[in-house]
Amino acid sequence: PAATVFAAVEQLSTIAARTGDRTRRLRRISAMVRSRSDFALGGRLRHQDADYEIVSIEPDDDRGRRVFLICEEVLS
Repeated sequence: PAATVFAAVEQLSTIAARTGDRTRRLRRISAMVRSRSDFALGGRLRHQDADYEIVSIEPDDDRGRRVFLICEEVLS
């Protein structure tokens, strides 16, 4: 782990993604955290023993003090 951060985590809807003849479910979360320069798309986040990939970084306000990290976990 690179760092430990505190976040307000919210479960988002689960979506189905089709790859070839296989359907996978993508579980998504939104984590509101203090803004940091080391958050990047494709980065990893661990929450409740599950690993998530950051797919979007959304500002919370105009001052840029907090951001929402939209993350996905690929489920089998």
